[in-house]
Amino acid sequence: MTGKIMTPRQMIKIGLFVLFSLFGNAVAQEGYQPHSQIEQAVRDYVEKELNKLANSNSEITLSRLNNRLKLSQCSEPLEIFSLSKFNPAGRNNIGVRCHTPRFWKIFIPVTIKFYSTVVVATNPLSRGTTITTGDVVLDRRQIANHLGGYFTTIDDVIGREVRQPIRLGNIIQQNATDAEKIVKKGQLITLRSSSSRFKVITSGKALNNGTLGDIIRVQNSKSERIVEGTIVAPGIVEILN
Repeated sequence: MTGKIMTPRQMIKIGLFVLFSLFGNAVAQEGYQPHSQIEQAVRDYVEKELNKLANSNSEITLSRLNNRLKLSQCSEPLEIFSLSKFNPAGRNNIGVRCHTPRFWKIFIPVTIKFYSTVVVATNPLSRGTTITTGDVVLDRRQIANHLGGYFTTIDDVIGREVRQPIRLGNIIQQNATDAEKIVKKGQLITLRSSSSRFKVITSGKALNNGTLGDIIRVQNSKSERIVEGTIVAPGIVEILN
């Protein structure tokens, strides 16, 4: 009995059917990589990077993977990587890669918010205001965007002078304040002048405000001569020779 001869088109169809069947069986045997494992691997990577920076007050948010995304089960540990410098207080795109048995690669957006207990204003503070204990309080805030620096203890801000208006509830930033003025314009001060052979102490009047280390103009009370000196302590100015 002579067998029926298949046409080339029929042979191609049968070949494709066998190929897809084998592929489907292979995928079925491999299974899919659980999304929870991928996300946990990314979270572990981010936490490890934060620990290097001693950054423990962070909130990590991962973008969830699409439920329809099917990735074959990896037969070895997932490779986690980043194509750019790790950002400890902002957005990162963290890569996840698998090499065997089937190669795949995805990127997961991760947002990191850094929190710290900082000094905030309990009153609106206008320019020139000297900060007192009634003006500030400690509060836990996100500080990633505060590039001007911030204070973590109330004692650090008491006596500082506001140089830029600060709104109620805002973080007190270092670049919005000046150090406490320990010499004020018109204040009677002690003038000191010294050399290797002698030391002269007299009185004078400050012609400028200033803090420790500032150079200000002063007037000698006896000679009425105007000179410059460095503030070395509250009410004490060392004359520049």
